Amino acid sequence: MKEETRWESLIQYVWECARIAYWAFFKPYTFARWLRDIHPDLERGDNPFDLRAEFPHNPRLRRYANQVWWLALLLPCLLTGAAGFVDTALGGAFAWQVSGLFLLGWIAGVGISRGVSKKWLNRASNLVAIIGLLGILASAVARLAPDIVFLNFFSEVTSAGISVPTSYLLVAFGVAVGVAVGVAGGVAGGVAFGVVCIVSVLRLWFWLPELLWMTWLAWRGRGREADWLHRLPPVYDQLIYLPLPFLAEFISDAYRQNQAAARQTIEYLVIFTNQQKSAAQAITTITVNSLTLCQTTGDIAAIADQLAWVPAPPPPAIGPWLPQFLAVSQGVRAAAAATSLYRRAQLMGKQVSQLRQVREGLAFAPTEQATSFGGIADRWLALLETAQRALQEQAAQTAEIPQVYVAGSALRPDQAGGLFKGRVDLFRQLEALMLRPVHPTLLLYGGRRTGKTSTLNYLPYRLDGNLIPLLVDLQAMGALLTWKGFVRELVDQISESARGGRNLHLPPLDQAWLEEDPFVALRRWMDAAEKVSSARTLLLCLDEYERLDEFAAHIGNQAPFHFLRHVMQHRPRWTLLFAGAHFPDELPTHWSDYLINTQAVRVSALSEADSRDLILHPMPDFPPIYAPETVDGIWKLTRGHPYLIQLLCNELVDRLNREKRKLALPTDIEDVLPAVFDRGGQFFREFWELTLTPAQQQLLAALAQQHPLPAPSSADLEILRRKEFVVVQHGLYGFQTPLLRRWVEWRLQRDDEFA
Repeated sequence: MKEETRWESLIQYVWECARIAYWAFFKPYTFARWLRDIHPDLERGDNPFDLRAEFPHNPRLRRYANQVWWLALLLPCLLTGAAGFVDTALGGAFAWQVSGLFLLGWIAGVGISRGVSKKWLNRASNLVAIIGLLGILASAVARLAPDIVFLNFFSEVTSAGISVPTSYLLVAFGVAVGVAVGVAGGVAGGVAFGVVCIVSVLRLWFWLPELLWMTWLAWRGRGREADWLHRLPPVYDQLIYLPLPFLAEFISDAYRQNQAAARQTIEYLVIFTNQQKSAAQAITTITVNSLTLCQTTGDIAAIADQLAWVPAPPPPAIGPWLPQFLAVSQGVRAAAAATSLYRRAQLMGKQVSQLRQVREGLAFAPTEQATSFGGIADRWLALLETAQRALQEQAAQTAEIPQVYVAGSALRPDQAGGLFKGRVDLFRQLEALMLRPVHPTLLLYGGRRTGKTSTLNYLPYRLDGNLIPLLVDLQAMGALLTWKGFVRELVDQISESARGGRNLHLPPLDQAWLEEDPFVALRRWMDAAEKVSSARTLLLCLDEYERLDEFAAHIGNQAPFHFLRHVMQHRPRWTLLFAGAHFPDELPTHWSDYLINTQAVRVSALSEADSRDLILHPMPDFPPIYAPETVDGIWKLTRGHPYLIQLLCNELVDRLNREKRKLALPTDIEDVLPAVFDRGGQFFREFWELTLTPAQQQLLAALAQQHPLPAPSSADLEILRRKEFVVVQHGLYGFQTPLLRRWVEWRLQRDDEFA
């Protein structure tokens, strides 16, 4: 029984050695992961005996060191002997003497590498390398002696290539070189390099049966591909350099039968093999097939989850388009989960618009992508448009009031419908200024949420075609840390705005110049932009322009202001429009150089007529849900502030729908005010904390509580009046927007409650 146990241990030991040799050549990625599991610092090519100090605490490391040492010692000898016998049997003249010389050097080097320091190992390696060079020289001399043949590398080379006996002689030569380099690299290095040299000539011979096996699988496994995934050639050989036809198609067909198994196979190919290209082809085919098979809106809604496993970024063939289709899928899913029929129809309409934009973008895509994704987009569009019409018809038959008021983000022409009201005088003023022979620098200013950004969004639709409005949002750019990043973001936003507003495609930024000098790159880009825009004027609109101070502080210099000066002084084709919440005298002194001669245009509250139009007709055919007294009450509370109108109306519509009523009464206004203050909390906090100084807060608090006010000559009161927070009537100060006064009262009451 004891002898049997020893025998089993020996078999296990030999099997482990064979597995190491197999992994070293056929599964190097698996081998590397296994080595890291043994020791975090152990890699292929390392000499494990350099870590002998850890052997007592790491028996797996010691076992691996001994196993790889035996492999390094015996494997080249066995393979060389086998090659020699085969060559001799085939009538060749194998160079036994020279190969023996190399093997002696190999054995000596492996023996030395186990027990000496790296210093002595390097000296021994040099000695063995010299022996190897002498052996090569001896083989060359033997080639010149016709009666003594040790190595005859080229005698059997024919016009068709290298014959079989000569290929085995090249194997022997690989052993010889492996000896010299193997000693220099240590035990594991010798194994890795020696094995690779021995079988590198035979890679072609391994690929041929793998090719036949893959071809047979493609034929034999038809219809049952998922059952054969674990038999694919890359499962056994992780380094297949030559192409394997049918591999990507095989995996994509298997995906239809077993998605989990196909995904595991793709993950294996990406991580453990060099078949990333085949994996990318499989992912591309699976993606296109999955998108094509969507036959209902439910299928479209589910596809985002089904393809969530696709890596980011996706393969180049689908990279530009897959994220857009997945975004549509997520939007359709959100529409299906909406709480009302009208909201579902509204969200579905957004996905229809987004999909149309994707379809338009495919016109400029490569032919193959345009064909594949164009058909998918057309099919999805038909499904979503049908679903939208059905939802609209169902919503029209219910008592639900459509929720169309937008309380928050700026209005966009492609989404706002009829919500953008008035501003005729504002656009007329801008047109008059831009018709002057010399275009002035413009300043568009007004309080928060009064419609500045919405106005900028509508400029391409309201101004003459000779003007190209280029909108840049500086709010997010204040956090950038480099001038180079600022220039790149600036050009990207300008280019996107030109495409969307005037269908103008501006040239790309020169990346080489950007790396060399961002300011020079920006000037050269502006020159190129002027050329492609013909003789039209480029209106550069800098929204939230005050954020330039934050960016300048981050980078520690005045580069953005130098850019502004350059545009004003040297770019007659460019006109600057600053949009923000501050008047010039409220800004730091350095802004005076840029805004001193600007033409200021105020964005103020809507007129009473425009306000009533927004309340009653936010969209065509909006139902009459307001009593006349309710409309009066909304106007009196908001005084034309567009954000507050939409916020209040939004809450009123929600209240009517919850209570299944059709008419909003004046009492409903009072009932929804707490919800208005809660939903608009960010706006009110910005108004109170960011816009007002402590002294101004005290003034408004006193005014809200009807306390006596300071003298009329107060500078703070004048600032509040200019900001349109207070108004003077009959010599008395009061809130211009009563809803703000109600919020201040509500805040003061809550502060008292929690004090």
